[in-house]
Amino acid sequence: MLDSKLIGARYYGSIDSPRDLDGHGTHTALIAAGNIVQNVSFYRIAQRVARGGVPSARIAVYNVCDDSDCKSKDMLASFDDAIADGVDIITIS
Repeated sequence: MLDSKLIGARYYGSIDSPRDLDGHGTHTALIAAGNIVQNVSFYRIAQRVARGGVPSARIAVYNVCDDSDCKSKDMLASFDDAIADGVDIITIS
């Protein structure tokens, strides 16, 4: 479950919440750190185990841009905060 993996969230600029409103951030987080799930298939084809790249990873979210606004100063502030928070890997999406 992704909820136990989320250890922090911040938001910047005109964004009024760290929440993922269109599902993109959730999708990329699951690719990076999704838990192991048994018996996954695509319409019962190739039933196997699915997992993210590092199932033991935890996630900190820094929501900077939306469809209408994305400022360089907010992006730089989020990098500064991530580094100060001790983040090991930063992915930008």
